[in-house]
Amino acid sequence: MEQSRTGMLLEKLTATNYSTWSVRMQHFLKREGLWKVVETPPQPPEEDEDDDEKLALAEAQLEKDESFGYDHTWS
Repeated sequence: MEQSRTGMLLEKLTATNYSTWSVRMQHFLKREGLWKVVETPPQPPEEDEDDDEKLALAEAQLEKDESFGYDHTWS
């Protein structure tokens, strides 16, 4: 078993200890306020309303730089 930063002993998951490990891990995550991470499905990131504007500005800057001879390609 390994000791967590909170002092609780956590056994490593093996091929034979899933049932006890899962109960202990669930208890640990609930105690640390992290169980919602397991239960809550991930949400897609919110779209930034300014994404189109930022893209247009970046493309305009790239065109401007290229007109001055700057090369933005990575070698």
